[in-house]
Amino acid sequence: MLFIKLSFIKSSLLIFASLFIFGCSTQFRSNIEHNVHLLEKVPLVQQGLTFITPTTITGMEQDKQYLALTFSHALKKARPELRISDLSKTLGMINQADLEGEYQTMYEDYNETGIFNKSTLKKIGSLTNSRYICQLKLSYFKSKAQGRWSILGLTVYDTESANLRLFVQIWDATTGIIVWEAAQELTYAYDTTSEDPVTFSNMIHLAAKDIAKALP
Repeated sequence: MLFIKLSFIKSSLLIFASLFIFGCSTQFRSNIEHNVHLLEKVPLVQQGLTFITPTTITGMEQDKQYLALTFSHALKKARPELRISDLSKTLGMINQADLEGEYQTMYEDYNETGIFNKSTLKKIGSLTNSRYICQLKLSYFKSKAQGRWSILGLTVYDTESANLRLFVQIWDATTGIIVWEAAQELTYAYDTTSEDPVTFSNMIHLAAKDIAKALP
């Protein structure tokens, strides 16, 4: 009889907890500050956008290509009218044209000055048939679980959350000018009973969708 009562209590508490969870809304905040310098919608749609190698925080260097691939694919889905060249295509063309040394030098100079060499940008734009060059900068990413709830020794749910800060710049390959830029900070959290974390991919997709809305 005691066992039955305890089972009933546990079941009731789990039902109550589930109802509580469904009543909790997912928390999502996205702050974007962007500057439209010279970028207009018609040229952007007609003249193509090419991704080059992102820069990242220490410890996530191996995620550069994953960041660019995931972001560009999400951007394509959100803005299908844009003609987008993925990073892998860009790198392949650069290598095929024997420009890898010049590409490396461009990034070394960029790390010192914050400027991409105009001549190299123009060559990349010509290779990919794109006027605009997009570069991503990941400055922060963290995913964690917190606020675990337990009832009578049973794990009810975790609050999974993640934060991401991303900077996006679009350069005009023909002039060497920054024509659009945005600083974005995202916070995403939700309650789950399955302990599924908010992944890096989740956050990149959310970031790309918001950037897509902010673009001309």
